[in-house]
Amino acid sequence: MAASSFAEMKAAGKRRVVPFTGLEEFGLTLFCCSMTEQESANQEAAAWKPGTIDIDPHRLKSARRKLLALTVSDEEGNRLLTEDQAAELDSVLAGILYEQASAHTSLRARSKNLPPASGEQTPTDSRSSADVPTSISSSTN
Repeated sequence: MAASSFAEMKAAGKRRVVPFTGLEEFGLTLFCCSMTEQESANQEAAAWKPGTIDIDPHRLKSARRKLLALTVSDEEGNRLLTEDQAAELDSVLAGILYEQASAHTSLRARSKNLPPASGEQTPTDSRSSADVPTSISSSTN
């Protein structure tokens, strides 16, 4: 059996498009499309503080908007949002879209400081233990 070629891999990995769920209250029908490996790698790294594996809250905000812009689509996989437009969405709607886009693209499962896509925590809840005080000191300065 011959090994598969790049052309065969690319054809097999056509853009996946799945409907977002839970949008009934908004009266919307939106779809989530997959990203390329390059987009996925850039997106994963976008939230980290440069030179570390720590999440930067300011970069995370931008990364959230970019993920929505990269994944929210029509049923054909045509992207519907820019990052600026994603920033203007209702926070509940954006949260629904972000959680499902994260799970669909597997970003949360692969990101170093982000919890798995189980819904137990949001990325903004994720902090390294070094950021959390282990005791409260009663000393004054």
